[in-house]
Amino acid sequence: MKKKMPAAIILGLITLIAALALAVTNFFTEEPIRKRAQEAIRAACEDVIPAQEYEPVPIQGAEGILAIYAAKTEGAPVGYAVVAQKAGYAGPVEVTVGLDMQGTILGIRVGGVQFQETAGLGTRVREPAFTDQFSGKKPPVTLRGNVDVIAGVTVSSKAVTDAVNLAAQAAAPLAGFIIEDHPQVTAEETTTAEPEDFTGYLSGQAAGFQSDVKVRAEMQDGLIVSLQIDASGETMGFGTRLNDDEAFTAQFIGQRRPFTIGEGIDALSGATVSAQAAVKALNDATDAGSGLEFIAGTDDMEAFLSQDGALIIRPSSAELPFTVTASDGGLLVSVQKPVPESTATIEGLTAVSRKRGFESNVTATVTVDEEGRITELVLRTSLETEYFGADVQSNAKFINQFIGLTGPFKAGTDGIDTVANATVTCLAVIEAINDCLLGLQEAQ
Repeated sequence: MKKKMPAAIILGLITLIAALALAVTNFFTEEPIRKRAQEAIRAACEDVIPAQEYEPVPIQGAEGILAIYAAKTEGAPVGYAVVAQKAGYAGPVEVTVGLDMQGTILGIRVGGVQFQETAGLGTRVREPAFTDQFSGKKPPVTLRGNVDVIAGVTVSSKAVTDAVNLAAQAAAPLAGFIIEDHPQVTAEETTTAEPEDFTGYLSGQAAGFQSDVKVRAEMQDGLIVSLQIDASGETMGFGTRLNDDEAFTAQFIGQRRPFTIGEGIDALSGATVSAQAAVKALNDATDAGSGLEFIAGTDDMEAFLSQDGALIIRPSSAELPFTVTASDGGLLVSVQKPVPESTATIEGLTAVSRKRGFESNVTATVTVDEEGRITELVLRTSLETEYFGADVQSNAKFINQFIGLTGPFKAGTDGIDTVANATVTCLAVIEAINDCLLGLQEAQ
């Protein structure tokens, strides 16, 4: 009877064979893997700083710095490629930054294997329209200073600018350049100084999420005693809340300028960009009557007479502009808004209009009956954000809101609702529909 080999010996043989197989595999694959890794590193570096070779530089405990490469040509350093990482909206945002020996940014590349920013929103920080802004600048770079933020992508945009500054700090001692603090534009510098006891009205405006946010402040002895904010052109249900949010405006009452969000001033949840615009508009606001003679005023507008005799209308609403139809002896007789002109293409009882949406132009094709009621509405939003704005064109509930009505339409009124997570696209569609209806009226 044959003796069986002990299990321990069998297990040992299996382990030995597996180890030998792994060693052989590593022997044949280690070099190709190393070469592919070097090629990937070289590709990333070449994107931001051209050179003949990229030599790894040891990292000395710099938090957020993933790698540093000395870019060399003919053996001499021409700059550095630094890979830095900062927290974004959905995860780490990795940025490769190329800097020359003087500290000038030659280019940046955004991404990384852990990049998980929101598709169609945060992913836009990888696009040239954003990344090209950094080329030719010297750190530090500042969001809304010398770098424009992507609307609605503040967190991801900030992660990139922070990573760029971090990379520059790591490269500075190696290249020998000095990062000088750029003069930052502060609220105090941009504000037109008024006497401490200034009494009167201040007005200003600043770019918000998708429109200009306007403010009008009543001042008494240099203190704000009342504040009106007009954000009616902002996102419905979000930025538009600034119009009547008493808790937000109450923060400014009894206070002096300038103001800073996060320093005694809280932003409005879900409307941070609009709130920041309101604060900037208030900081930048100037004397509404400076150099002008006040003539008359209503809740909607005020009239002033300039030194050269021109009549100037300053409406407090966002519906600009106004035109003066008559005046007599400095008294305002009649003011009206000009009639808008349609840009729609008209053919019979059908009109086609194109307006800018979130990521692309959206198109509305409107057909009406003899009474001007909408009988058919065809939308094209396929180039908008996938699964969100792109699906508006097939959303029967949204489209059917307009059938049988004459318009014009405004989101949030008369039963007209927008589609969740596609507000900007829907607002553009409504604008296009109104433009079609106006064009059809003009053609009658």
